[in-house]
Amino acid sequence: TASIAELLLEAGVKRIIVAEYPALIHKGRDAFEITLTRKFVEDVGAEVVYLDESELIEVEVREAEVHRLMRIPKIVMDADLIVNVPKMKTHWLTKVTLGIKNLLGLLPSEEKLKYHREDIHQKLVDILVCFRDKLKLTIIDGIIAMEGLGPRCGDPVPMGLLIASRDVVAADAVASYIMGFDPMEIQEVRIAHKRGLGNGDLERIICK
Repeated sequence: TASIAELLLEAGVKRIIVAEYPALIHKGRDAFEITLTRKFVEDVGAEVVYLDESELIEVEVREAEVHRLMRIPKIVMDADLIVNVPKMKTHWLTKVTLGIKNLLGLLPSEEKLKYHREDIHQKLVDILVCFRDKLKLTIIDGIIAMEGLGPRCGDPVPMGLLIASRDVVAADAVASYIMGFDPMEIQEVRIAHKRGLGNGDLERIICK
């Protein structure tokens, strides 16, 4: 994360904020201290924000199917753009947790739990709809991936891999394929592809 922030600053971005919104009982401040993220990020000249301590605003997503009213940190909605940096992992409910699902992390715990049922895949696409204009780059971290019944149970899998795309649906499709899934088996990828929110068709994705 700090390396990405450093590259963005070198490219001329004036202000970089690295943010985290841990789930349930965890605290962003603790997560950033334990992992040394705060130190590394501040050392390169970027800022750290703990979203669980940030002001929330209510946002209506009119194109959403199930999650039409969301409470979102104001600082996220004020940002010019979002760089999404998910870890490559499997998940017990959604099969994978990649770029689309990582956007759930921008919402507070009570929003994370809403619609966490059979229509979670549509909920994830609704969140993508909310952030699609700000989401400019997704970088999936597969340097050390995780395989198992995530998010709590799993084994590390060294992959030495990064997948980057301006199209989060394409990034998730490629990562899903590498993980052994047909991208169209991943419901949020299929729904987002059919809605025209990105390209999940491997035959139309150019990998460099």
